[in-house]
Amino acid sequence: YLNSGRFQHCLSTQPNKSAVCLACGKSLIGNKSNVFKKNLANMKVIYNTLFKRTSTYAVAIIASAFFFERALDVTSVAIFEGINKGKLWKDIKGKYE
Repeated sequence: YLNSGRFQHCLSTQPNKSAVCLACGKSLIGNKSNVFKKNLANMKVIYNTLFKRTSTYAVAIIASAFFFERALDVTSVAIFEGINKGKLWKDIKGKYE
């Protein structure tokens, strides 16, 4: 794309943070990419499915809070048991029963 005649002078310029040609002021990135369009389409689906109505938005928040709490609980218990392995009652109760 940059090797075409229109942007030949853009190859000789120093790259800058805004991705704009220093010589002509045109964008070096081009128009919206296919990835951006796909992401935008996915965001529209998510918006129309979950966030458009208040009822589905509330259900999405409650469901995500529930699953986040469960994931956090399981992870924290696994970390705690890993750190304290051999010191917990379930590990040493065989010695005392």
